[in-house]
Amino acid sequence: MKPILGLLLAIAAGALNGSYALPMKRTEKWAFENTWLVYSVIAMLFLNWGIALVTVPHLVQVYSKAGAELDAIWALALLGSFVINTVYCAVLLAKNATWSRFREKGTMHYWFLACLMGVIWMLSITLYGRGASLMGPLGGSVGWAVFYCCIIIFSTFWGILSGEWQEGKGRPLRTLYGGLAVLMVAIAILGYGNTLPAQ
Repeated sequence: MKPILGLLLAIAAGALNGSYALPMKRTEKWAFENTWLVYSVIAMLFLNWGIALVTVPHLVQVYSKAGAELDAIWALALLGSFVINTVYCAVLLAKNATWSRFREKGTMHYWFLACLMGVIWMLSITLYGRGASLMGPLGGSVGWAVFYCCIIIFSTFWGILSGEWQEGKGRPLRTLYGGLAVLMVAIAILGYGNTLPAQ
């Protein structure tokens, strides 16, 4: 039962990760860097470290041991992503003179949307970790493959629904749908294979 639950968590994590950028479509008065900076601070700093501090007792001692727990590992690994994203956004905000867009009239709800992106993204990472650990010894590799298949499937689905593929016709569209079908079959095979007893 645990491998099936792990598979379902990995699928849910991929669905969330494939959907986390949707709120960005509603922040049209902000530049990319405005939304991405708020998202990065929320997802890769506040939530990331918050989850680690809440779920990993004695976090400092965990880091001093070789086998750190998953949330502790994510917290450390994503700190680098936070620094890179923050520096990149700060450079763009200065270069494009878009700092003032944070204070633009009628954009207060953009803060909520950018924070929502961070919450959805970090939730997907946390669910992936839980799902992979429930999937057994191969959970890290099987879970990651399922996670990424679902990211591609769901982000493509949202792209189709939002009109990104409205000009697509003929062979490119057939190739897209064929690729999505292959990913769905791959998820089924990976999920089934992960439930088989080890030889």
